[in-house]
Amino acid sequence: MSLNEEGWLPKGLRVNGKRELIARLRSWLAESSAPTIGDTRSFHGRFWISADMSGHRVRLAADTTREAVQKVVDQVAANPDRPWHVVANQNGRINKLVVANRHEPGWYAYVTRALEAEATI
Repeated sequence: MSLNEEGWLPKGLRVNGKRELIARLRSWLAESSAPTIGDTRSFHGRFWISADMSGHRVRLAADTTREAVQKVVDQVAANPDRPWHVVANQNGRINKLVVANRHEPGWYAYVTRALEAEATI
């Protein structure tokens, strides 16, 4: 995988499914020492990469941290296809994607269209 000189994932990277997302994140952990997946200098909430999974587009923000990525990769190591959960964000909008029903600090993953009710994907 090609990283830029700062060690970030390529901006606009789009992957297909949970397995490919986890594989890219795992490679990033191995190849980079950057503290976040993308550039946080101008705006922390900027979406950096996206994944199509279970009929939803999921976007990860540039400020998603190395520690959070490591925890998520570890949580799904045995089965990346396990159900992930869309839950309410801090504003009550049901669009935050979590793994194993755990809110990991620094994990900023969201479905592009909010859901009417919490769901698994």
